[in-house]
Amino acid sequence: MDRDIIIHSGKVLTMDESKPYAEAIHIKRNRIKRVGSNKEILISKTQDTEIISAKGKTIMPGFIDSHIHIFPGADSLGKLNLTNAYTFDEIKDLTQKYMHDNEDLNFIEGNGVHYSIFKGVEKATRFELDKITKDKSLLLIAPDHHSGWANTKALTEANILQGFALPEGNEVVMSSDGYAEGMLKENEAIKLVSALETPRRSRLGLDTGGEPIPTPNDQARNIDKKTLKNGLAHLAKLGITSVHNMDGNFYTLELLDEIQRENNLTCRVKVPFHFKPEMDEKKLDTALEMHKKWDTPFLSSGLVKFFMDGVIGSSTAFLVNDYADTPEWKGRALFSENRFKKLVAKVDKMGLQIAVHSIGDAAVKRVLNAYNYARKENGNRDSRHRIEHIELIQKSDIKRFKKLGVIASMQPVHPPGSDGLPLEPELSKIGKHRFNQAYAWKSIKNSGSVVIFSTDWPVSNVDPLNCIYNALNRKIWTADTMDQRLNLNETLSAYTKLGAFAEFKENEKGILKEGYFADLVMLSGVIDQIKPSQIKELEVELTMVDGDIVYKKT
Repeated sequence: MDRDIIIHSGKVLTMDESKPYAEAIHIKRNRIKRVGSNKEILISKTQDTEIISAKGKTIMPGFIDSHIHIFPGADSLGKLNLTNAYTFDEIKDLTQKYMHDNEDLNFIEGNGVHYSIFKGVEKATRFELDKITKDKSLLLIAPDHHSGWANTKALTEANILQGFALPEGNEVVMSSDGYAEGMLKENEAIKLVSALETPRRSRLGLDTGGEPIPTPNDQARNIDKKTLKNGLAHLAKLGITSVHNMDGNFYTLELLDEIQRENNLTCRVKVPFHFKPEMDEKKLDTALEMHKKWDTPFLSSGLVKFFMDGVIGSSTAFLVNDYADTPEWKGRALFSENRFKKLVAKVDKMGLQIAVHSIGDAAVKRVLNAYNYARKENGNRDSRHRIEHIELIQKSDIKRFKKLGVIASMQPVHPPGSDGLPLEPELSKIGKHRFNQAYAWKSIKNSGSVVIFSTDWPVSNVDPLNCIYNALNRKIWTADTMDQRLNLNETLSAYTKLGAFAEFKENEKGILKEGYFADLVMLSGVIDQIKPSQIKELEVELTMVDGDIVYKKT
């Protein structure tokens, strides 16, 4: 389509250091033709030009969420969300109401259940959940999606009431009576119960990295495409124009490809190959196939995702020193150092990018060691390998990010106390002696490294403005704790141009500049002229992707 659009009378925040501010922007087809003053831009209008007045509001590059799970996130919309429940009675009331409103469901899953709900509860948490329902299978999932709690019926239906042997780092927690207590640690344990709800195709890219069996028929594919389209519409409403997915398989890419061919892909998506610990290294050839098949401005791959550890909340993150509340326990890595170094070197030699979930400081160190090994084996290149989360880091490892050219991918909605998260049990597990090494955005940024921001949806609310609000309003835990906040410009950069840099697209998007893709948002106010505490009040009024208006507030 031969689009010709001028947006004028705005506070254009370009994120382009050479020209940070403007009043108007001219879009031709799917690119930015010019950015400048109202006078400079409006002189170019013709009778066919669509004219939009921003009325003094912020126009800025579209948000790039650098770590989400698009299929599980889309599937979570409209489901039972318990994030705002802080007592067991609240969990019970909300769940029973959901069951009443959805009487046909025999499997109930509630997401966003805080660890603190079960603090002080007897070990056999399944009996607590039986008080909610004994007749239906019930699975509650923690906000980080790394722990779950199941009632007796769910454990029985899944044939794990008497336990189940799992790969290291995953656990069906047992009581002293020889039966499962109800807590499930990490995905291999959780999915034994979540599999009771069929189909679970939305989670295959995360659970197995493999393809659905049997192959979905047209009806099933259409159901899954509808789910993804709902998710894409949700992202468009929030001003998100690009995402880096952090789970993936051929099926996810095929569905998104079909949506793109139907001209309904309203967001640029990068999808990785998810390599699981139990896989043979030959499976890495799949990542190369995905990269060769999908490499367009809207849909791409070229990325391999690994998990090195779990999370702090369930004590499955891999730490250098003991958990503060559990002497002689450091957690465990999902890959041995030697095996992981060889895998990383192989992926690096293929010319692919790597992203690794690493929350504990020992996990971060192991991944940095592997990146260093790959560099020695294969030679130095602009690989832009990434580490995801980095919730604890050793001081000595901070400077290694810049030295190795590694990108720190972090989530401002994850620190305890942010976005409604309780402080416990995480602070007790970290310990005051490590507070300055936790969620160390500023320390890593000040070392000269690239820090990008994201939400890890559906682990957290995917709304970028909510995330930016939490980034700027993060509270320190004690008077001795460092303030790790970035300033507004750094925070917005981490959500726009640096997100583009992380996918080698810094010359095509992430800033508003002549020749770049017309990916932008218009906000309801002026983001750099209000207090940080007011940012949560802003809304997205218009989202444009590739020159198309994909959302407009009515």
